[in-house]
Amino acid sequence: MHVDTDGEAATLVVEDDGRGVDRRRIESGLSNVRMRAQELGGATTISSGNDGGTRLCWRVPLSVVDVT
Repeated sequence: MHVDTDGEAATLVVEDDGRGVDRRRIESGLSNVRMRAQELGGATTISSGNDGGTRLCWRVPLSVVDVT
């Protein structure tokens, strides 16, 4: 897991080397993560590699992130 900023947005990336995610069966928790990013003007991507593993990238504008 890592968090980064580029002056415009904050990005959170979480990766693992497990089985991956079946896009047809994304649970409500991941759907809620996506919905929250959209509410904040950001976006979420969830991807799985051919050999397994999952990568979740959550990006939101810095204008809505309290960094104090």
